[in-house]
Amino acid sequence: ADGIVQHMFIEYLLSGDKFGQIVGEEDETAVNILTKPYTVDDLVVPSEFDEVIESTLNAIKFLSSRISSTTYKKLTVFVDPIDGTREFATGLGECVTVLLGFNDEFGLPVAGIMYRPLTKPATWAAGAVSENCVLGVLDLPETPNPNGLLITDGKVTPFLNKAIEELGFNKVPSLASGNRAMMILEGKAGAYIRDTGGFAKW
Repeated sequence: ADGIVQHMFIEYLLSGDKFGQIVGEEDETAVNILTKPYTVDDLVVPSEFDEVIESTLNAIKFLSSRISSTTYKKLTVFVDPIDGTREFATGLGECVTVLLGFNDEFGLPVAGIMYRPLTKPATWAAGAVSENCVLGVLDLPETPNPNGLLITDGKVTPFLNKAIEELGFNKVPSLASGNRAMMILEGKAGAYIRDTGGFAKW
Protein backbone atom coordinates (compact mmCIF):
# COMPACT_ATOMS: atom_id res chain seq x y z
CA ALA A 1 0.00 0.00 0.00
CA ASP A 2 2.85 2.42 0.83
CA GLY A 3 4.35 2.05 -2.62
CA ILE A 4 1.07 2.66 -4.46
CA VAL A 5 0.15 5.72 -2.39
CA GLN A 6 3.61 7.27 -2.77
CA HIS A 7 3.59 6.49 -6.50
CA MET A 8 0.25 8.28 -6.92
CA PHE A 9 1.54 11.32 -5.08
CA ILE A 10 4.92 11.61 -6.79
CA GLU A 11 4.05 10.46 -10.31
CA TYR A 12 0.60 12.05 -10.56
CA LEU A 13 -0.36 14.57 -7.86
CA LEU A 14 2.99 16.36 -7.54
CA SER A 15 4.36 15.63 -11.02
CA GLY A 16 5.14 18.01 -13.84
CA ASP A 17 8.09 19.89 -12.33
CA LYS A 18 5.75 21.86 -10.05
CA PHE A 19 8.09 21.59 -7.03
CA GLY A 20 11.82 21.99 -6.52
CA GLN A 21 12.31 18.55 -5.01
CA ILE A 22 10.21 15.64 -3.82
CA VAL A 23 11.46 13.38 -1.02
CA GLY A 24 9.59 10.13 -0.48
CA GLU A 25 9.89 7.81 2.50
CA GLU A 26 9.64 4.61 0.51
CA ASP A 27 12.46 3.17 -1.58
CA GLU A 28 12.00 3.21 -5.31
CA THR A 29 9.68 0.39 -6.27
CA ALA A 30 8.27 -0.63 -9.62
CA VAL A 31 4.57 0.26 -9.44
CA ASN A 32 2.11 -0.52 -12.22
CA ILE A 33 -1.38 0.94 -11.80
CA LEU A 34 -2.10 1.47 -15.48
CA THR A 35 -2.54 -2.07 -16.81
CA LYS A 36 -4.14 -5.02 -15.04
CA PRO A 37 -3.18 -6.90 -13.06
CA TYR A 38 -1.81 -4.02 -11.00
CA THR A 39 1.56 -4.78 -9.42
CA VAL A 40 4.13 -3.47 -6.95
CA ASP A 41 7.49 -5.02 -7.83
CA ASP A 42 6.72 -8.75 -8.08
CA LEU A 43 3.54 -8.58 -6.00
CA VAL A 44 0.17 -8.69 -7.75
CA VAL A 45 -2.43 -6.40 -6.19
CA PRO A 46 -5.65 -8.34 -5.47
CA SER A 47 -8.33 -7.42 -8.01
CA GLU A 48 -10.72 -6.42 -5.21
CA PHE A 49 -8.67 -3.20 -4.93
CA ASP A 50 -8.86 -2.31 -8.63
CA GLU A 51 -11.86 -0.02 -8.28
CA VAL A 52 -10.45 1.99 -5.37
CA ILE A 53 -7.11 2.36 -7.17
CA GLU A 54 -8.81 3.60 -10.34
CA SER A 55 -11.14 6.05 -8.59
CA THR A 56 -8.33 7.37 -6.42
CA LEU A 57 -6.04 7.82 -9.41
CA ASN A 58 -8.75 9.79 -11.24
CA ALA A 59 -9.26 12.04 -8.20
CA ILE A 60 -5.48 12.55 -7.85
CA LYS A 61 -5.18 13.54 -11.52
CA PHE A 62 -7.98 16.08 -11.08
CA LEU A 63 -6.32 17.57 -7.98
CA SER A 64 -2.99 17.73 -9.81
CA SER A 65 -4.56 19.84 -12.56
CA ARG A 66 -5.43 22.45 -9.91
CA ILE A 67 -1.84 22.88 -8.64
CA SER A 68 -0.03 25.85 -10.16
CA SER A 69 2.89 24.92 -12.41
CA THR A 70 4.92 27.97 -11.33
CA THR A 71 4.02 29.07 -7.78
CA TYR A 72 5.72 26.30 -5.77
CA LYS A 73 8.95 25.68 -7.66
CA LYS A 74 11.10 26.69 -4.66
CA LEU A 75 9.42 24.24 -2.32
CA THR A 76 10.59 20.76 -1.34
CA VAL A 77 7.82 18.25 -0.66
CA PHE A 78 8.23 15.45 1.88
CA VAL A 79 5.90 12.48 1.42
CA ASP A 80 5.14 9.81 3.99
CA PRO A 81 2.45 7.77 2.19
CA ILE A 82 1.44 5.67 5.20
CA ASP A 83 2.79 6.72 8.58
CA GLY A 84 2.06 3.84 10.92
CA THR A 85 2.66 0.93 8.54
CA ARG A 86 2.88 -1.51 11.45
CA GLU A 87 -0.42 -0.24 12.82
CA PHE A 88 -1.99 -0.48 9.35
CA ALA A 89 -0.84 -4.09 9.02
CA THR A 90 -2.10 -5.07 12.48
CA GLY A 91 -5.63 -3.69 12.24
CA LEU A 92 -5.05 -0.36 14.00
CA GLY A 93 -5.96 1.80 11.01
CA GLU A 94 -7.30 4.61 13.20
CA CYS A 95 -3.65 5.43 14.06
CA VAL A 96 -2.51 5.67 10.42
CA THR A 97 -1.84 9.03 8.76
CA VAL A 98 -0.83 10.26 5.33
CA LEU A 99 1.69 13.09 5.69
CA LEU A 100 2.83 15.82 3.29
CA GLY A 101 5.26 18.50 4.40
CA PHE A 102 6.56 21.52 2.49
CA ASN A 103 9.89 23.30 3.09
CA ASP A 104 11.03 26.56 1.49
CA GLU A 105 14.33 27.03 -0.33
CA PHE A 106 16.10 27.59 3.01
CA GLY A 107 14.88 24.29 4.42
CA LEU A 108 12.31 25.86 6.74
CA PRO A 109 8.89 24.21 7.07
CA VAL A 110 6.13 26.38 5.62
CA ALA A 111 3.11 24.11 5.21
CA GLY A 112 1.83 20.63 5.82
CA ILE A 113 -1.07 18.23 5.70
CA MET A 114 -1.85 15.34 8.07
CA TYR A 115 -4.70 13.05 7.06
CA ARG A 116 -6.15 10.15 9.07
CA PRO A 117 -8.11 8.31 6.37
CA LEU A 118 -9.39 5.34 8.36
CA THR A 119 -11.19 7.06 11.23
CA LYS A 120 -14.94 7.54 11.05
CA PRO A 121 -15.23 10.27 9.87
CA ALA A 122 -11.77 10.83 8.38
CA THR A 123 -9.83 13.45 10.34
CA TRP A 124 -7.20 15.86 9.09
CA ALA A 125 -5.24 19.02 9.74
CA ALA A 126 -3.54 21.40 7.32
CA GLY A 127 -1.72 24.68 7.56
CA ALA A 128 0.37 27.18 5.60
CA VAL A 129 2.35 29.87 7.41
CA SER A 130 2.51 32.32 4.49
CA GLU A 131 -1.25 32.28 4.11
CA ASN A 132 -2.04 32.29 7.83
CA CYS A 133 -4.05 29.18 7.05
CA VAL A 134 -5.14 26.58 9.60
CA LEU A 135 -7.79 24.04 8.57
CA GLY A 136 -8.95 20.66 9.73
CA VAL A 137 -11.50 18.20 10.97
CA LEU A 138 -10.33 16.93 14.35
CA ASP A 139 -11.49 14.26 16.78
CA LEU A 140 -11.80 16.48 19.83
CA PRO A 141 -12.12 14.86 23.26
CA GLU A 142 -14.96 15.79 25.59
CA THR A 143 -12.36 16.96 28.11
CA PRO A 144 -8.99 18.28 26.85
CA ASN A 145 -5.91 16.84 28.55
CA PRO A 146 -3.21 19.56 28.52
CA ASN A 147 -1.24 17.70 31.21
CA GLY A 148 -1.10 14.51 29.18
CA LEU A 149 2.27 13.30 27.92
CA LEU A 150 2.13 10.94 24.96
CA ILE A 151 4.09 7.75 25.49
CA THR A 152 4.91 5.14 22.88
CA ASP A 153 3.94 1.51 22.95
CA GLY A 154 7.54 0.76 23.89
CA LYS A 155 9.47 1.25 27.08
CA VAL A 156 9.02 4.53 28.97
CA THR A 157 12.50 5.79 29.81
CA PRO A 158 13.58 6.84 33.32
CA PHE A 159 13.88 10.42 32.02
CA LEU A 160 10.24 10.47 30.88
CA ASN A 161 9.02 8.88 34.10
CA LYS A 162 10.87 11.56 36.08
CA ALA A 163 9.50 14.35 33.88
CA ILE A 164 5.95 13.03 34.24
CA GLU A 165 6.33 12.85 38.01
CA GLU A 166 7.92 16.28 38.46
CA LEU A 167 5.59 18.10 36.05
CA GLY A 168 2.44 16.39 37.28
CA PHE A 169 1.68 14.94 33.86
CA ASN A 170 -0.32 11.81 33.11
CA LYS A 171 0.66 9.11 30.63
CA VAL A 172 -1.33 8.88 27.40
CA PRO A 173 -0.64 5.77 25.27
CA SER A 174 -0.10 6.55 21.60
CA LEU A 175 0.98 4.95 18.34
CA ALA A 176 2.61 6.34 15.16
CA SER A 177 4.22 9.77 14.80
CA GLY A 178 1.62 11.44 12.58
CA ASN A 179 -1.15 10.21 14.84
CA ARG A 180 0.70 11.64 17.85
CA ALA A 181 0.90 15.04 16.18
CA MET A 182 -2.84 14.86 15.53
CA MET A 183 -3.49 13.89 19.17
CA ILE A 184 -1.59 17.00 20.34
CA LEU A 185 -3.66 19.22 18.01
CA GLU A 186 -6.84 17.57 19.22
CA GLY A 187 -6.03 18.26 22.88
CA LYS A 188 -5.77 14.60 23.85
CA ALA A 189 -2.38 15.42 25.36
CA GLY A 190 -0.23 18.49 25.84
CA ALA A 191 3.22 17.16 24.97
CA TYR A 192 5.26 14.46 23.31
CA ILE A 193 8.96 13.99 24.03
CA ARG A 194 10.93 11.54 21.93
CA ASP A 195 14.07 10.76 23.87
CA THR A 196 15.04 7.50 22.17
CA GLY A 197 16.08 6.61 18.65
CA GLY A 198 16.16 9.08 15.78
CA PHE A 199 14.25 10.36 12.79
CA ALA A 200 14.62 9.68 9.10
CA LYS A 201 15.70 12.53 6.80
CA TRP A 202 12.14 13.24 5.67
